[in-house]
Amino acid sequence: MATDVTTFLSTETAVRYREPYASDALNRRAAVVTPWGVHRGFKLGVDSGVGDRTVNVEADSVTNDHVAVYQSATGHSLVVRRTTGDFLIDLSGYASVTVYVTVYVSYSLGATTSATIRVYTEAEFAVAPEASEAVVLGKVTVPASGAIAATAIWGHERRMAWMSRTSEQVAWVPLLRNSDFGWLNETVGGDNNQFGALFWEKRKTSLFDTFAWIVSSTDPSVGTYHIAADYGSGTSSGYLRQYLGVPVTPGQRLRVRFSKRVVLAAVTGTCQLEIQCTDDTGTDIALTAATTISIDISATDSAYETFDEIREIPANATHLASVGVSVTGVSFGAAGEAIRLDDIQAWLEASALSTPEYRRA
Repeated sequence: MATDVTTFLSTETAVRYREPYASDALNRRAAVVTPWGVHRGFKLGVDSGVGDRTVNVEADSVTNDHVAVYQSATGHSLVVRRTTGDFLIDLSGYASVTVYVTVYVSYSLGATTSATIRVYTEAEFAVAPEASEAVVLGKVTVPASGAIAATAIWGHERRMAWMSRTSEQVAWVPLLRNSDFGWLNETVGGDNNQFGALFWEKRKTSLFDTFAWIVSSTDPSVGTYHIAADYGSGTSSGYLRQYLGVPVTPGQRLRVRFSKRVVLAAVTGTCQLEIQCTDDTGTDIALTAATTISIDISATDSAYETFDEIREIPANATHLASVGVSVTGVSFGAAGEAIRLDDIQAWLEASALSTPEYRRA
């Protein structure tokens, strides 16, 4: 079973039971507003004294302390703060084993609050009922004997406070550039040049399609220009896309906003905004209703319609590859600007799921 290798002093934990007589209310309140995880220090590093299977827990370089917030399954928030700088933990009992190093706190009414550095094997952590509460400091592969090398110490699943803020507590991170299509490097209304609007790739499926994405100043929603699906005849397909390559994790939220105006009603075909993700091999993950937004092009619009929606990154995704709009098998029965698009924006949530699973300590 898991082992407590270091016990914090009672003065290093707050708010404890009966401290003074309001701990339950304060702890429940703090669980709502205080991010859970490591706030300062508690960074696993090499023991410079080359101790036998020991790890140095490094303090914050400015304040010389360690601060972590633990949130229990019962909705209590406990602060652990050690002010004595770096300290060592002994992992010699885990020779040749890979372990999780965590901060664990036990709090209940009528009992003494206790806080410890608790170590789990991978198998123990996988089934521990308190695993979802524990503040993970990192992961260590302990050698059979001798010093623990830097390459054996990882911030794997390290739980830092900034990662656990809710979307309502943090700013969304903007991703797309030239969202209003105002940065140009070709003549407005020019051909199907790939870089007509800087940072956007414009493509039609077939070179023989009488279809192109053009930058136009006819009817912008914001700024001076918009981009339009310019139709000629026949049946055409194509896409407008901005490539990103941003690391993401499944469940992380992406907010997208864009404005569209249908000028020519489609006789056939579909149009949708696409959030394309890849796995760690670079393979595209299939688009689903969770990563697309259907755009009705069956009727004309008297003015721009704005979409502002949130989608979740799909399972197995490691990177957000691109955000864009595609048209498939479209025919409009008349030539000209068929669909106008403007102010295409995307923001990524900076939250508990906003960092890759593997991170160096």
